[in-house]
Amino acid sequence: MYPAEEVIVGDRVAGLSLENFGGLAEQCVLDKDDVWRIPSELEKKDVAVIAAAHSSAVYAFSKLCSIKEKDRLMISAGPAGLGLAAIDVAANVYKAQVIGLVDNQEFAELVRRSGAFETLTFSPKLTKQCMKITENKGVHVVYDAAGGHMTNTIGSCVSVGGKVFYACPIFYETIPAPKPHSFATILSLKELQKQNRHLYKTVVSDTLELANEGLIAAHVSANFNLNEINEAVQFIEDKKCTGKVLIKIDD
Repeated sequence: MYPAEEVIVGDRVAGLSLENFGGLAEQCVLDKDDVWRIPSELEKKDVAVIAAAHSSAVYAFSKLCSIKEKDRLMISAGPAGLGLAAIDVAANVYKAQVIGLVDNQEFAELVRRSGAFETLTFSPKLTKQCMKITENKGVHVVYDAAGGHMTNTIGSCVSVGGKVFYACPIFYETIPAPKPHSFATILSLKELQKQNRHLYKTVVSDTLELANEGLIAAHVSANFNLNEINEAVQFIEDKKCTGKVLIKIDD
């Protein structure tokens, strides 16, 4: 057992409801280990975006691999915002050189603003393009945050001894076998919560502190009130979002 972070009535807190995904409500019952005090310099709306996606990237880059300044990483970015969060962490915390993988050039500009060193638009020639810009070495880390049609190809861009992280397990039907002499890991905060609650709690706390220090930041694609939830869903289904869609529950 370990001591839980103490919160008192009146504290500003953030919570992750990973079991039931029950966030669209005025009130929510959570386990004490799924609640964190919000650091003083952070706004609630930013914490709502940062707590999950950024924490997954912090866990991968701080606990599951070793990233040095100017290491080359490839991170795929899609409308869910997981890739933008990973780019933010890799580029602005670890000072890595991130190659952002996107589906179209319109999204590429946002990825560059988030910290990507350069961008590639996905195509069947992805592996060849990656090897050309990395002098046939490949990238130190591949972080698949988009899933879909990119998943079967992106892993081939990793270097010998490198790591591939599959960061959106709910999007995958299958995951390809890792390239010879490389390593593949499925990332899941939900599973980490079950496997090691202390580490899970620490990772999210560290992530919020990084945001409090101004090293990482939330990207919000759009804001909706709770009574506009149908419009928010339609906004996502119409593929207009470029990251997280924030639902305002109350005033």
